[in-house]
Amino acid sequence: MNRGCRANKTGFVLETTVEGTLRGHGYLEICPQLPKKRKRDWLLISTENPKRYAKQVYIGSSIYETEINVDFYIVNSGLFPLGLIVECKWQEDKGSVDEKYPYLNLNIKNCYGVPTIVIVGGDV
Repeated sequence: MNRGCRANKTGFVLETTVEGTLRGHGYLEICPQLPKKRKRDWLLISTENPKRYAKQVYIGSSIYETEINVDFYIVNSGLFPLGLIVECKWQEDKGSVDEKYPYLNLNIKNCYGVPTIVIVGGDV
């Protein structure tokens, strides 16, 4: 298996772990069938469950004017009514780490607009 495939697989495992943790704490995934660009609005106005999340949610443009889709957008009416973003990043080797994390950091500071947690996994 080449590095790209391995990174995608292990990144998927990391995201699955986060999702399992959310579900284990009573969070409900809503609107999985909606297009990425409609999920955030639906997530924020929904009253389906006070503890809810969506995966791969479009939140706007990046510092380079490209689309940003976050891994998890979580809403808890008591703790973070406007949302919490969780990003999962897997780094298997030194490759792009010097570009990936500064870019992510600048996007979080300038474009995300809600508190964000970055979960990092890998061998580096």
